[in-house]
Amino acid sequence: MEQSKVPWKKIYQAVLSCGNEHQLESFCIKVLAEVSQFCPYDQALVYFLDENGRIYHQRLVNMDERWNHLYLVYYFQTANGRYDCGREFRENPSQPPVQLREWAVEPGSEFLADYIRPYGIQQSLGFPLYDIYGKPRTIFALDRLRGQPYGEQELRLLSLLIPQLNNLHKNFFSFQAEKPLPGRIDRDTLHLTRREKPANKKSSPKKDLTTDY
Repeated sequence: MEQSKVPWKKIYQAVLSCGNEHQLESFCIKVLAEVSQFCPYDQALVYFLDENGRIYHQRLVNMDERWNHLYLVYYFQTANGRYDCGREFRENPSQPPVQLREWAVEPGSEFLADYIRPYGIQQSLGFPLYDIYGKPRTIFALDRLRGQPYGEQELRLLSLLIPQLNNLHKNFFSFQAEKPLPGRIDRDTLHLTRREKPANKKSSPKKDLTTDY
């Protein structure tokens, strides 16, 4: 594919396909499927975050559940939280929508030596999607274990696609606009399932591991 050519029709079709999904989880599954047309990957995941940044659900694609569990219960907190996908951050339009990690050039760490290298991950491409207040509510990670590295054209196409998907994603949280205090949600009015309600104990860990696989 030539650098100058952008498959706008294919991009719009992908956006339309995702827009036809009216449940957050099915939307995210469709996003993974559509993204793979522009940027193939060997394995992927999506984490679902509540408004406090806790992971309450996840979907894995071709990923070993045991390795993912190790990350959630331990490795996210190593290297001073450098690899914690749930760390606090906000939407910043001036930043690229997609972040690429080249693990071969990352500084040495326990996470790199005991997790990334044994698992055989060569590159990880990640992007969050936000709610209407700029909080990350889903985080996607796409890994390549072998073959060609992610190319500039693939990253370029995702940088065009992801902002449009982000706008669709925000619609799932539009009910928050009716709240008097942005980011403050009365859970009793949301009819959340038991799984979606974080524990009230102050000693609760940051990661909620009662997730579905």
